[in-house]
Amino acid sequence: MNTCVKQEARGDTMRRWRTLLGWSSADTARRLSITTRTLSSDESGGMVPESRWRLFLLEVAQELRYGPDSGGLVFINASDGFTLIDVVSYNNFAGFAIAADRERAMVASYTVDRNGEHGLHRQEFLLAANPHAPVILGRWEQQRMAEAGDTEEMHMRRWITRKSLETHLNNPDISDLKQRAEGVRKRLREAKPGTDEYEKLFDENESVVAEMIQAMSQRR
Repeated sequence: MNTCVKQEARGDTMRRWRTLLGWSSADTARRLSITTRTLSSDESGGMVPESRWRLFLLEVAQELRYGPDSGGLVFINASDGFTLIDVVSYNNFAGFAIAADRERAMVASYTVDRNGEHGLHRQEFLLAANPHAPVILGRWEQQRMAEAGDTEEMHMRRWITRKSLETHLNNPDISDLKQRAEGVRKRLREAKPGTDEYEKLFDENESVVAEMIQAMSQRR
């Protein structure tokens, strides 16, 4: 399990977190003593310097502790119980699940990228390093159910989300294979039948499916 935000993901993480906190580009740039152009470069995939990343984390931590909206946010720490690795708000909260070992958990949150595309972000974490998280996230789960009403459709959506998170937690190898399979199938649909590329992707898809079957059989 990753204990910190990977360097190549820092730019996108900065954009996601500042948006969650309601910080504009100008406000974020001011906090970091940089230009909005530099911030845009960072968020577009540029390498965020260690000093700037640390300053950003300090600003986020300060906002979480003393900001006006701190009561509606949950911050997720790394295994050291201190390093911030994710921030989730009630507005973008999608689901929460605890692993079978009762040591790990995963929270999902809705995201919107720079192109306006919607997605789902998943963050695994240790319960021992985040004793506050399951209490609040569990409460949010109940609130969402209450707000939606007692409808079969909503219960099914929440169940599917929870089961998806449990699969990622308890069967990480199978989850990775599923992601690979989805990527291969997408490229296969876009490829032209009869071409070398199509045949190569077809073989790759068959290989991934075989790996998935083998991984699933080993867990039975």
